Amino acid sequence: MNKTSTFGIVLLAGIFVGFLLGINLNIQNNDANPVTLTMGKHPLQDETIQIGYIASSNDAMWFTVPLVEEIILPDINEFSHKLGYNVRFEAMIDSADDQVAIHLEKVQGFNTLGLNVFRGGPWSSMAQSALSYVNDNDMLMVSPSSTSPLLAIPDDRLYRLCPTDLVQAPVLGEMWDSWGAEAIIVFQRGDSWGDGDILYQTLKNKIHPLFSSKINYNF
Repeated sequence: MNKTSTFGIVLLAGIFVGFLLGINLNIQNNDANPVTLTMGKHPLQDETIQIGYIASSNDAMWFTVPLVEEIILPDINEFSHKLGYNVRFEAMIDSADDQVAIHLEKVQGFNTLGLNVFRGGPWSSMAQSALSYVNDNDMLMVSPSSTSPLLAIPDDRLYRLCPTDLVQAPVLGEMWDSWGAEAIIVFQRGDSWGDGDILYQTLKNKIHPLFSSKINYNF
């Protein structure tokens, strides 16, 4: 799992932990006078909160499962215990098996189980296929790696941890300039994702002059 994938799990749990902390804070009214809320029992006390996780492929499962179950969740649960809330987090991990349709089926399965917050949409095509369902059912999909500008939609239920390709392209161009690069060699996948890559096309056609002297290998 890359750093953004790991951060995605931590972010999901952090949303809930932040909610726990926020309840204990004083709320300021319009007159700037503090109002303290006193609660007999925390609403999530003794609860187990499940977070969904859809890996892009079965190959990714061999490192995803131990990383989440043996490292990330124990750390989050220990932190929750130290806060004194006695709230536990669990992750339901599944695979989309490299298929957009299967990813949507997994999302629908999560909703049936009442699990409405999940890490998913690792591919933009997967995120796009499930987005309407996620929006209609008030779910929250957190993607660690979707970058398609087509999914930069306001007020939807998709939270992406990466900027879109249109934002990444100028940054990459500036980075190469700062390194003194005089040419770029591009290696891309020879499939629908690689050949239609918006990041590559934006760099090639609109952003960076180094593409005038490049060699492109498809594999």
